[in-house]
Amino acid sequence: MFALADTPIQAQADAKETVRRAMNNFGYSNAKTSISCNSECLSPGSVVTVTVELDVPLPFVSEMFDVSAFSVDSAASQRVDQFG
Repeated sequence: MFALADTPIQAQADAKETVRRAMNNFGYSNAKTSISCNSECLSPGSVVTVTVELDVPLPFVSEMFDVSAFSVDSAASQRVDQFG
């Protein structure tokens, strides 16, 4: 989704919306998304890395207290097409 956008601002918004929708499909709404580029975002050949972090709630306990069992995170990197 990131590399298909016309501007870096739109690319970040698209990527964050994609993560939000995916997390909502699984019943989570508190995922944190960060995006970094090794050079100018969307420039041909640049590498984009999207990291998603999610605090996983403790069953039953999290309904009474604001605690989580652990954090889960994942990152994916992709090179922007050099030839557009």
